[in-house]
Amino acid sequence: MTVRELLFQTLSSDSELGGLGFLAENVYANGGMDSPPVSGDVWVTLNWGEEVPALSGQRGRTRTTLRPVTFWFYSRQRDYGVINAAIKRTMDLMETLVQVPTGDGVVTCTEWQADGPDGYDDIYSAVFRTSAYMIIANGD
Repeated sequence: MTVRELLFQTLSSDSELGGLGFLAENVYANGGMDSPPVSGDVWVTLNWGEEVPALSGQRGRTRTTLRPVTFWFYSRQRDYGVINAAIKRTMDLMETLVQVPTGDGVVTCTEWQADGPDGYDDIYSAVFRTSAYMIIANGD
């Protein structure tokens, strides 16, 4: 399992996030659709940044890398309470990923970077907030 697959599986199978409406069919990552469906009240998109070496001189598949990921939580209900609860739960889940095996390696660290301001997406007619992390891992 890759880091991307691990993160997708963790979010999409969590019962607390599911209770907030974030289910496997509306967690977009790791080969998911590019855009959410027209219907649906809430969804989250995982936006992966550039993967870069954590230590100079490392080569091959098992090198340690920094992997930035930003969660974009949306609500057509225009309810930041649901979004804020999802961000809080995601923070708890990210801490559980440390030392979880992935591919040929392991997640070493998940560091919270920042939560974004309240926003409104006029294309989807939904409010949103972001939450950014840096994942340090080796393997796939």
